[in-house]
Amino acid sequence: MAGILAIDHVQVTVPAERMADALAFYGRVLGLEEIAQPARDRPEPGAWYRVGGAELHLRTEAGDAAAAAPSRRHVAFAVADLDALAIALDAAGAERLPDPRPVPGQRRLFVRDPGGNRVELVERRP
Repeated sequence: MAGILAIDHVQVTVPAERMADALAFYGRVLGLEEIAQPARDRPEPGAWYRVGGAELHLRTEAGDAAAAAPSRRHVAFAVADLDALAIALDAAGAERLPDPRPVPGQRRLFVRDPGGNRVELVERRP
């Protein structure tokens, strides 16, 4: 056993020209709580968000690799009200993706963030 306790953070990247859209997507549309980043000699573009006991780090990366090469890689968020979030995502023009394989006991929605990253939103059914 490796002694791993939990996920500390996940980092997703977007092209620099899509950063403003990505900040709006994660901060306004998904409503994630932005947190202060550690002080550094060279500030980096992006943002850090608190998500429960973990963090999501948003950074720039050269190119548009996520959109150019479709992949199953993604971040998944547990949500309380998938229907309300779906309305906000549609209003923001988020690209919806088909659910590749529905999972019993869950309602899921897949979207692409402005950088082309796949995002899964999961509402567990009692």
